Amino acid sequence: MVVRNEEKRKFLEQKWNVTTYSNLSQLLENENPDFIVVSVSGSAIPDYMLQLGELGIPVLAETPPAPSIKELVTLHEKLTCRGAKVQVAEQYYLHPIQQA
Repeated sequence: MVVRNEEKRKFLEQKWNVTTYSNLSQLLENENPDFIVVSVSGSAIPDYMLQLGELGIPVLAETPPAPSIKELVTLHEKLTCRGAKVQVAEQYYLHPIQQA
C-alpha cells in the first residue's frame, strides 16, 4: 500500500498489520503486485495509470480516470490501444444516475 501521508501510513500499518510505502517506486522495489488499485485524487490518476501501464502492471482505477474527454482519449491511446490492462470502476453503483 502506498500512503503519502506519514501519519496515515503509520496508522494503517498498525491498524491493519500491513506494510506501507511512501511512494510507488518504493512499493515496486519491494513488492511484485499482480495489479494495483489506484485510489487517489482525480488529478493524480492519469499519471499513476500511465506509469503502471508502461511497467505492464494492470490497473483498477476509480472514476473518473481523467478530468476531460481529451485526456481520456489520450489515456486510451497510450494505454488500452497499446495493450495495457486497465479497468475503471464506479464505487457508487447505487447512485441514481448509475441506476438509470
